[in-house]
Amino acid sequence: MRPVEIEVYKERQTIPFSILDRTPQYIRPGASSYWNYMTLEAYRIYEKIHGLCVSRNSTSGMVHVSSFLQQIARSPSPTRIEAIEAWARLLRPEQRSGNLILNSQHPKAFVMAVLYMLHVEVCFKSVRPRLSNGEIGIDMGRREVLKRFTKERVGAAILCRSRGDVGGSRTKGHDINKAILRAAYIAAGGLLHWPDANAREVLPLRMYLAA
Repeated sequence: MRPVEIEVYKERQTIPFSILDRTPQYIRPGASSYWNYMTLEAYRIYEKIHGLCVSRNSTSGMVHVSSFLQQIARSPSPTRIEAIEAWARLLRPEQRSGNLILNSQHPKAFVMAVLYMLHVEVCFKSVRPRLSNGEIGIDMGRREVLKRFTKERVGAAILCRSRGDVGGSRTKGHDINKAILRAAYIAAGGLLHWPDANAREVLPLRMYLAA
């Protein structure tokens, strides 16, 4: 298994969450769904904030909720309660109680996803992820997709939103913005690949990005 890529910002410079506004640089105009607002510049800021949350001695990239809340508190919004609520969505049901939440940790992928959710919800107060019954939350299928919210594995989770399918079948990751895939592609020097479902061949992702 490949090690998680961790960017720890040793100088610990301040990167306030509030830099993430709703301008086109950070929020994709005309997004059609909750998971479709991503831009490459926003993704880069999420990574920097994650790096500030990681312990200097960490080798796993895991982030404790207290460290995350400390970084979020540098900005006037979201509130601490809002940040905890978004964080808890990606915990398993048995972990979503007061003391367990406040002693929990998330891997990099989930921290990035929580930052994305908070960014969207600060910009659009009425927008929330919904379960099939209409309640606010993240179902297990989406949770599995969000495990790949990092450059190392994003190519396996996101099938280029502009196409929306591989071999004619849609995937759970089809509606996450193409910019995340582009970030992964750039970071890997264009070497990320996606296996074609029909031809059983490994095709360069540049084919999808060029579309």
